[in-house]
Amino acid sequence: MAAGKPNGRRRSTAFAVLALAMAGCGTLPETAQATVRGRINYGDGMALPPQAVIDIVLTDVSGLGAPAQLARVRLSAEEDGPIPFELSIPSASIDQQRTYVLSARISYEGKLLYVNTTQPKVLTQGAPAKIDLRVERVTI
Repeated sequence: MAAGKPNGRRRSTAFAVLALAMAGCGTLPETAQATVRGRINYGDGMALPPQAVIDIVLTDVSGLGAPAQLARVRLSAEEDGPIPFELSIPSASIDQQRTYVLSARISYEGKLLYVNTTQPKVLTQGAPAKIDLRVERVTI
């Protein structure tokens, strides 16, 4: 009988560890992120100045009032051609019933050089999480 008690303790300890491990199952980690990836295309053949700045913004346009900016990433123009980007925000910030759009601007020394002329939907309502975003040269 004495031999059975230690085995019973081991079994109950194993069940307790298993129960604790399972308690965390089915929940998303607090660090879960919604991510939009893609490339900025400015394909007019012009090279960007090395100090050019690329701003990419994720905006909620669902409300009746002013659009709400949710996330922004700023990149430097380190290469010519399509510029890869990645923008992440906490998944808890995304409501699948709302509409989110992406915009991009390329500027140099405070002067706007390129801007996108359409606002593609992303992340919800069947919209993609990967997108190529075309920007057009600004003429003054």
